[in-house]
Amino acid sequence: MLRTASLIVILSLAGALPALAVSQAARAACTPDAKRLCASVIHDTAKRQACMRAHASQLSKACLDALHKG
Repeated sequence: MLRTASLIVILSLAGALPALAVSQAARAACTPDAKRLCASVIHDTAKRQACMRAHASQLSKACLDALHKG
């Protein structure tokens, strides 16, 4: 279940940041941000994507670094 939730979160990030490839490292680094910022909507794809976009400026350095490394 956690692995599925992590994959869903990363796919939503990919939609929020389409120019960046999503790697295993990005998945691991960004899942805590998604849980912290969007826990109430984590199982609703559209709402989670909107939430991650709305909170893009609050993503952790680790998440942003991992996304940029792809």
